[in-house]
Amino acid sequence: MTVIVSVKINDGIVMAADSAGSMESGQVYAHAHKIANLCEGLSIGAMSTGSGGIGNESVETLLKDLRRRFAGLSADHGNWRLDPEAYTVEQVADRLRSFLFEEKAAVCADPTNIQLRVCG
Repeated sequence: MTVIVSVKINDGIVMAADSAGSMESGQVYAHAHKIANLCEGLSIGAMSTGSGGIGNESVETLLKDLRRRFAGLSADHGNWRLDPEAYTVEQVADRLRSFLFEEKAAVCADPTNIQLRVCG
């Protein structure tokens, strides 16, 4: 069971999570990273709970791949680059959903049970 908590304070949002992670295969990791910054230099992050990954890719690895897209470092997804002056949390959440569930989970034969909370 995962515990994730976010609290809005005057200076921003505090995010916290436990560190045990499990994959659909039953494998358990004692030091999972369940909180990720989604775009370097921007105060926007995601916390994950549920399955520790999709297929053989961990949530941590998947979110690093998404961070590359948001930074404009993916040639195939140049339009995913986040404009620091104009992005919205809704836009980030929509792209996160599209990336994980429409792109990654849709082609994976294994069931996917991942929930994410986007904060920013």
